[in-house]
Parts: sequence; C-alpha cells; structure tokens
Amino acid sequence: MPCGPVYNYQQMFDDPQVRHRGLIQYASDAELGEITHIRTPIKIGDSVRVRTVAPKLGQHNAEIFGRLGVSEAEINQLCAKGVM
Repeated sequence: MPCGPVYNYQQMFDDPQVRHRGLIQYASDAELGEITHIRTPIKIGDSVRVRTVAPKLGQHNAEIFGRLGVSEAEINQLCAKGVM
C-alpha cells in the first residue's frame, strides 16, 4: 500500500522528491498568470501533463445548455436573470 506524508500546498511543492521527479507543472490563466500544479505521480510519458487551468465557474454553461437543446434566446434569458 503506497503511503506518505500529508502535505499542505507549500510542503508539497517544496518536497525534494516532487522536484526531482519533475512533478511540478505550470499552466497559464488569463487572470491569474502562471498557475502551479502537480502532475500525477505515475509518469506514463511526457505527453501526460497539466495543459490548462480548471474552468471558471459557469465558463462552459452556454455550451453545455446548447448541447442539451436550450436555445440561444433561452440562454440569454437565463443570463439576464442571473441564473448563468
């Protein structure tokens, strides 16, 4: 059973093994700049890495509602009401 210490974020990024294995990754955010992430400790290859930051709250609402058949007019009404 794998085990190890429970770290806060600072301890995690400062861990010598994390640094040695190259597990620290960066992704750009338009508002926040470069965001530090930790990649999965199971290294399958260099192609598996953090590429983007997590989406903002509601960032994809219009796209998802559109795929569910909600019309653009209905989406605009929801936005006007502050629902999305």
